[in-house]
Amino acid sequence: MREIIFNDNNEERLRKELTGAQKCARTRKIMIEDIRGAIKDIENKYSQVSDTVLEDCTFWCNPHAQRFANAYRGVPESTQFKLRRKYHSWRIVEIRRCRCTGIRIKADLTRDAKERIIEMYERF
Repeated sequence: MREIIFNDNNEERLRKELTGAQKCARTRKIMIEDIRGAIKDIENKYSQVSDTVLEDCTFWCNPHAQRFANAYRGVPESTQFKLRRKYHSWRIVEIRRCRCTGIRIKADLTRDAKERIIEMYERF
């Protein structure tokens, strides 16, 4: 899958990718609104950080995150996606079905982003 810039112009292409990734799935599917919600959550979490700090950072998103008891046989799958902030826009890098985890959004920040975020909270 090639990166898809998340905007209104690419909505049809994104729907095709979602349909392809979820073709055999019956539950724990995602829609474009779930992606919008994840982006909004990320932007709210990092609202005090400038957009340039998040450049090239990736976020693995699982809208259906939940934990399952050990007595539960097997771990169900959900549709998950990977976002990247690049050139002042959000891009969907990957969409796939994989095992559910308890983590809703996992950030993979660049070294520069980590340094700037720590620096911001060290001085106030």
